[in-house]
Amino acid sequence: MPIAVALVPNPQGDPGRCLLLGPRTGGSVSTATAVLQSFAMHEIVEAMSDPFPYSGWADPYSEEAADKCESYFAFTRVGDGTFWLQSVWSNAEHRCVR
Repeated sequence: MPIAVALVPNPQGDPGRCLLLGPRTGGSVSTATAVLQSFAMHEIVEAMSDPFPYSGWADPYSEEAADKCESYFAFTRVGDGTFWLQSVWSNAEHRCVR
């Protein structure tokens, strides 16, 4: 059985200029942690919905569920923490949701 792998870069130094698109603050965590959470959220969603690129879910423009919402972020409370996470596409709501 094939194993899906995601490459998640080191968040130090803001690779890919992610802070311009999303996490400007880490909520209850550091900025580096917020960027890492953003990368991880993006890749986990795509690993679930399209584990082998373009063999699973993609829109007519070949954007995967997380790609469609890569510039939409929201503070999300989990337990005692607040996290700045990327939204993902919902077919049911026809928009980005958190």
